[in-house]
Amino acid sequence: MEIKNLPFPWARLNSRLNITDSNDKFKKEFPESGLENGAVNFSHIAEGFDPKKNRQLCRIKGLNYIITSVRDGDSLEIFADRADFGSDCAVGLIFIDNLSERLDNVEEKGRGL
Repeated sequence: MEIKNLPFPWARLNSRLNITDSNDKFKKEFPESGLENGAVNFSHIAEGFDPKKNRQLCRIKGLNYIITSVRDGDSLEIFADRADFGSDCAVGLIFIDNLSERLDNVEEKGRGL
């Protein structure tokens, strides 16, 4: 798959963090990037962007994005993934020690497994 056809926003930054190239998904999601003149600095779009980090959380247009950076010579390739899931989202993980022993005294229809 060609990098310009990726299903998520991608852009290439020069050593000054100016956007020099991007795919259509990036242009659509961040129209203010102004790629026509090539002088837009990505750190002006992404609040808190640090080019030294490989993976980081940044705010763009008031939304959270996970930005993954890959160094390619003097340029930096960035991939943006939306991280806003809404305030109703909650994730939990439960570990139950000795689950099989705990279920020994529970009827099969009540186990829910």
